Amino acid sequence: MPEPAALPSERSLWPVLMGGLLLLAAAMLFGLSWGSTDVNLLDALRGSDGTEWRILRYRLDHVLLAAVVGAALALAGMLFQALLRNPLASPFTLGVAGGGSLGAFIIISLESTALGTSLTAALAPWGIAGARAAGAFAGVLLTVGLVFALARAAGGVETVTLLLAGVTLNFICSAGVILIQALADSSQTMRMVRWSMGGFHPTGGQLPATLVLMGVGLAIILPTLRHLDVLSLDDRTAHLLGVPVRRTRAQIILGTAIMVGACLAVAGPIGFIGLIVPHTCRLLVGPDHRRLVPATALGGASLLLVADTLARGLPAHLLGRTGELPVGVLTAALGGPFFLSLLLKMNR
Repeated sequence: MPEPAALPSERSLWPVLMGGLLLLAAAMLFGLSWGSTDVNLLDALRGSDGTEWRILRYRLDHVLLAAVVGAALALAGMLFQALLRNPLASPFTLGVAGGGSLGAFIIISLESTALGTSLTAALAPWGIAGARAAGAFAGVLLTVGLVFALARAAGGVETVTLLLAGVTLNFICSAGVILIQALADSSQTMRMVRWSMGGFHPTGGQLPATLVLMGVGLAIILPTLRHLDVLSLDDRTAHLLGVPVRRTRAQIILGTAIMVGACLAVAGPIGFIGLIVPHTCRLLVGPDHRRLVPATALGGASLLLVADTLARGLPAHLLGRTGELPVGVLTAALGGPFFLSLLLKMNR
């Protein structure tokens, strides 16, 4: 008896993977070689220039961290768009950004106190950056827990109640953020503003800790990926086809919250990656999540890598000055027009 023919989506998976990996490799080479100081990769690898080798080692952590965060944000946006059946959903839809920002701002406001000093010492060798990261991550998890609690109290963990609870908590957290900024001094306010812009400042332990948290989030999410095509239709259809809707929804939100919390912890709120990439990949590879998941992850890693590289190199090349632009500024500049075009397309 002949074997059944492979499904079209299965046959076309390898070109998607190869194209995404080639795009990511090109973005990584761009990120390693270009910046405020251009680096000749061949000379650096041969060891003929010690300065270039040190720059390359620093940029490697930067590039890897940007790739991991970009993949996680894009994947989180795609998951929320499928789960909430909302094309405008993003990784921060359920109040995650507000909760993370509130947690980080609380730590920033306490940095000059005895409690802040003790917390910074306890999180050595990460220090102040580690304390802010811990505050942001705790704020994300607490916000997601409250979203679930409010949704259950309102009659069940359904899509509409989750959205309403998330929007409500986001307003509450935003009020807390504004209150902390109003009570802060000028130096604290500047640190809060810089954190809100998003950006990478790698330290020795950020990349391993981020990879561990991403692994935990992915381990929770992976069993649910086979249900995404059905779950994106409606709850009744998914239930009739044997999908455990509530458990799957809870797994996706918990795993995504862990990944997005890790992203906020190391880079602050970087917007629009989770909106631009899933829709672009959906246009390129179709709506089948077997192809969409790897395409979105690889596309998100590549886009954030390119944006971060431009943020590091443009001030020196265009303005002749040192320093970096916040990468969140560039992603917002890309994402804003895309968001508006998406709204216009939906209206038509």
